Amino acid sequence: MRAVGPPSIVEKVVSEQDQARDERDRDQYLVLKRIVVVMPAYNAARTLELTYQNIPVEWVTKIILVDDASHDETLEVARRLPLEVIRHHRNVGYGGNQKTC
Repeated sequence: MRAVGPPSIVEKVVSEQDQARDERDRDQYLVLKRIVVVMPAYNAARTLELTYQNIPVEWVTKIILVDDASHDETLEVARRLPLEVIRHHRNVGYGGNQKTC
């Protein structure tokens, strides 16, 4: 048994069997489900790689970046990463990019 939760509140005690079952259920869910991350981007060259590295790729089936006609190197950085890239030829603004996503 192990306690779960911050010590300042009531702790939930979880048996090792319960914890193993929860992990199996999560893993089975992830096998059965497709999880796609879609990222809108505009002039995101400086932050794109770090953002990508913080995505739990073991849980994600596909990552799509929608570039809203960036003026920096966003497109070049995106093409170096293992993601699908969609590019607007002209800037459609945040709302328009969200609709594409």
